[in-house]
Order: sequence, then C-alpha cells, then structure tokens
Amino acid sequence: MRNFLTPGDVAERLGVASATVCSWLRKGLLRGCRVGQKCWRIDPDDLSEFVARGWNAPSRLKAALEHKEVE
Repeated sequence: MRNFLTPGDVAERLGVASATVCSWLRKGLLRGCRVGQKCWRIDPDDLSEFVARGWNAPSRLKAALEHKEVE
C-alpha cells in the first residue's frame, strides 16, 4: 500500500505553513486528493513533480498565483 502525505507532511518538507500547502492544493498548483470534506492527501510522486517544476520557489509561486509568466 502506498503512503500518501498530509499537507502537514508536505509543509514540513518544504519549510512552509500547512495553510500554504492547502492553498496550493485548492488552486491546483499541487496535485492531491480530497479525503472527506476537509482532508487532503498528496502522492509523494506528485510532490516530487511539484518540486521539480520549481513551484516551491517563492518568485515562481507568486507569479503563478498572479497568473504572470516568470522570466
């Protein structure tokens, strides 16, 4: 059985707040699955892909949230 991550697990690994991870999930920047109404689970492969895309870099996140391109 695969071990999925919680937003808290992801937050700890990336050094951000759990609320930030939940925001990424709601906005579709980080792929995850809802479990019930309030819980999320993230596949470790999806987190690896997210990090590989550089989305944990503050300037890229800010640009994505503002729908701007990063130079």
